[in-house]
Amino acid sequence: MEEKKFLSDMSLKDVADSKPNKSWSDWDYLLEVTKAASRKYDREKAAMMLQRSCSSSQRQQRLLKEKPLKKPMIDNPYVHPDHIIDTDPRLATNQKSKTIKKKNANKKDKKEKKEEKKKEKQKKKWHGPEPPPNMPLGMKNFITNELHGTEIILVIQKALFATDCSLSHNRLSMPINKIRKKEFLRGDEAAFLETRDKYDHCTVIQCLLIDPELEQFMIGLRMWDMPKRTSKGSSMYVLATPWIQIVDKNKFCEDVVVQVWSFRVGFDLCFALVKVADPPLPPPPPPAEENGASSSRRPGF
Repeated sequence: MEEKKFLSDMSLKDVADSKPNKSWSDWDYLLEVTKAASRKYDREKAAMMLQRSCSSSQRQQRLLKEKPLKKPMIDNPYVHPDHIIDTDPRLATNQKSKTIKKKNANKKDKKEKKEEKKKEKQKKKWHGPEPPPNMPLGMKNFITNELHGTEIILVIQKALFATDCSLSHNRLSMPINKIRKKEFLRGDEAAFLETRDKYDHCTVIQCLLIDPELEQFMIGLRMWDMPKRTSKGSSMYVLATPWIQIVDKNKFCEDVVVQVWSFRVGFDLCFALVKVADPPLPPPPPPAEENGASSSRRPGF
């Protein structure tokens, strides 16, 4: 928009107050018209400045009315109030805190949904036949005849999770609430696993473990407490180092169903690992849809 000019066109009314003299020359008339134009310019400029001052004061009064509002008043009805930027710093702070709360709530919702999906996946995971099969006869004979083992007890039957086959985790988890018979530990052993050493590390019981091929390993049994934000947490027994070597040797992977049995050689606690089943086969892919229109069309058409 072009700025309004202060001086409009001159007319006879603007020089009505002048009193010409017969002795005036053309230059005198021109000088008188110039003076009249100067007076008109001053009047129009003063009127313009007054108008601007009034509009500024009106704008200040309008802003004072807008301060207690969350969204400013707008003159343009086609502009949505959400598209207006608030100039009040208090409103900006409130909007920022609301944005942060909304982001945190979204993160929390995503985390909860992720946990729910994880739980649903765990529920759908097949953990082997029920009732669980007995220990293979060859392994049982090896334990009783070769090692003179006694008190054979099924500790757990489970499908391996991704963390059970992970090099970085290097442990087999056995949640306490999934243990078939907690009496595989004696009272002093269970109490010892609940203690910690002077470095605040989990205490360990070194045990003999026999893998499915009857190879023997010395492995560490620990008890871990797993705190959770959403619940009281859970505890589990773990078979640690060198668990990953057993995984690699037997080519275990996720969803392989295994059994862990305990037995005693004298007073010493020992374990036997049995492979029950391979991972279930994935469902076959859906058949490809045939395009009847394209198959019925002859070449050249």
